[in-house]
Amino acid sequence: MQLITHQSHLSHLPQDTLAEFIIKRFEQLTEDTDVPPTIILVNLDDDITGPGYGFVGCDGLMSDLFEEHKPREVGFNRPYEWVSYHPDLDWSQS
Repeated sequence: MQLITHQSHLSHLPQDTLAEFIIKRFEQLTEDTDVPPTIILVNLDDDITGPGYGFVGCDGLMSDLFEEHKPREVGFNRPYEWVSYHPDLDWSQS
């Protein structure tokens, strides 16, 4: 997991298409609000059951804040503004 909360964190990313994607999202989110965005970069091999991942619910990143409803159900309350993914990643292998 990598936490990106400030513009200076962007310069520490490897220079690749994923970094370009994250930088564009950070800039977009910065334009949309006065509150700096928090981007949490989660890798497939991260152990999301550890204490550092208390924000991940029983249904992963699509969990309901209170774990009572499924996405699209009335009352679903997501704890995240947006969940994004890099469009070129091959999710079929996961």
